[in-house]
Amino acid sequence: MGEESPFREQFSQPKTSDPSARTFLGGARLATRIRLFVGFGLVFVIALGTLFFLAEQRLSAALDGLAQARRLADLAGRVELGTIRQRGDENSFLLSGDIRHARSYNKRVDPLMANLKSLEDLPAAEDVRRNILTIKDGVAQRSNEFAEIIEIKKLLGLKENTGLQNLVRSWAMGLERNLSQSGAAALIAEFARLRGIEQRVSAGAKEDDLREIKAGLSNFASLLTKAKMPEKLRGTLRELIRKYGADLSQLNRTGGSLAGKVDHLGEINAYMAPSLDGLIAFGQKSILTAGRELAGARQWARRAMIGGGGGAALAFLLCGFLLMRSVTQPVGNLAKAAMRLAGGDHGAPIPATGNYDETGDLANALTFFRENMVQADRLRKELEDHLRTAVEQPAEPEPPETIAEEEFVPPSLTAGAEAKPSSGRADQAPDSAISELTKQVTQTSQLASVAAFEAEKTESMVAGLGEAAEKVKEIEKLVLMINDQSSLLAVQTALDDGPPSPKNDKLVAFSSAERSSQNGNRSLAHSVSDRIDDIQVTAQRTVTAVREMGQTIERINEVAIDFAAETSNQALNAATDLLRQSEDLRSSLDSLIGKMRPTANP
Repeated sequence: MGEESPFREQFSQPKTSDPSARTFLGGARLATRIRLFVGFGLVFVIALGTLFFLAEQRLSAALDGLAQARRLADLAGRVELGTIRQRGDENSFLLSGDIRHARSYNKRVDPLMANLKSLEDLPAAEDVRRNILTIKDGVAQRSNEFAEIIEIKKLLGLKENTGLQNLVRSWAMGLERNLSQSGAAALIAEFARLRGIEQRVSAGAKEDDLREIKAGLSNFASLLTKAKMPEKLRGTLRELIRKYGADLSQLNRTGGSLAGKVDHLGEINAYMAPSLDGLIAFGQKSILTAGRELAGARQWARRAMIGGGGGAALAFLLCGFLLMRSVTQPVGNLAKAAMRLAGGDHGAPIPATGNYDETGDLANALTFFRENMVQADRLRKELEDHLRTAVEQPAEPEPPETIAEEEFVPPSLTAGAEAKPSSGRADQAPDSAISELTKQVTQTSQLASVAAFEAEKTESMVAGLGEAAEKVKEIEKLVLMINDQSSLLAVQTALDDGPPSPKNDKLVAFSSAERSSQNGNRSLAHSVSDRIDDIQVTAQRTVTAVREMGQTIERINEVAIDFAAETSNQALNAATDLLRQSEDLRSSLDSLIGKMRPTANP
């Protein structure tokens, strides 16, 4: 566990460059795909922001245009209303001579000019600026003319006891009293004609009225000269007719001037009327145009938000779907492959092995895991074969003429006893001594062969147990490596799929019977992380079982080593005794030969 796993050295990069082994976007890491997704999201947000900005700009422009059009129409309406009210004041003043109408007229001038100034400053009124200037000039001229009319009206007399009209009327009343005293019918008739001219002049002076006034005055003077009356009365009438004629002529000239001013005022109003009508029409047209522009802007905004925003959203969703699909599809295939591997199918194909992303790392981890499972299975089978061979190997037949262990008498105990007869008893037959020694040598040789055979078999068993112990250690390392890689795979799967689900301790990786029963009850909805957790638990149990088996084999190996040592010592002692007996036999033969030589020589 402390050693670094060789996985990153052997399987950190894909083994193949075959494009068919690479999934969509398999050459990009997950971090790169996340950055792409964030980039697409930023583009989508910018696109929506641009659409919102353009729609807001267009709607704002349309609303501003509508507001200016309404402002223009409102000011044009105020100008029109002010002009109409001024005309009313003019007519009322000219008809009644009431000074209050003149004051009301003057009060309306400043607001009217202010409204015209506001209209002139509006950008939307650029097309009717000439109309506005015309109306301003007409209002100014009309104000001046009306001021002169007021002065003329004051000169003519706003009240009955003031002005030229009152003065002419007073002279006429004096003439009537004096004429009534004179009793001259011709003078009275001529004066009555002059009074008719006076009334006509008061109502509205004309240029012809002045000639009639002069002719009437001349006729009145001629008739006054011819009339028979006292000179004093004649002089009084002559003075009164002179003053009456002068004031009546002045009244006619002043009335003519007033009529001219009134006519000019009408001309000014006629001069202003087309511009005022054009201004009113332009204001109404501006409102209609601004309303149509606002409706068009709203329609464009709807289309832009529905079409552009919807298209951008669909593009973003499509890109997000492709990016998510590039992760979920290989992960799903890897999950299926992992489930098949967990079910013991070592031939399950591993997809996405050509990817250079995390799914490629996971695929190669599963490949490494599959190879380790195959190797572990092979080592397990070899270990089982070795154990089965060691346990079930039939006992080899004992060599013929083998002496039982309990019947074996160590040569060290018999050598001294049998050596004495050979050296001390001269009367023993040589053949009997040689036969006895040969029999002992043969027995010792047989015992040595048996001991050597047992020692060789024990050493072979010890070697087999030692090799089995080494295989158990290799299996333990392999299972630890599988557990390590399963932990890495679990971490990677947890990073990809979220928090792991609760562990299932019922999965057994290397038991076919339990695996089939567990696979029958297992739900197909298990995730890769659940399988990996089960593999980790099974690997941990396997490590524990293998460790216990290794400890058992080590204990058996120690016993076998002790047994082999004892057997080797017995074989060594038997060989030593065999050598000693061989030496005793050689000595006995030499002694026997030495004894036999003297008898043969005589």
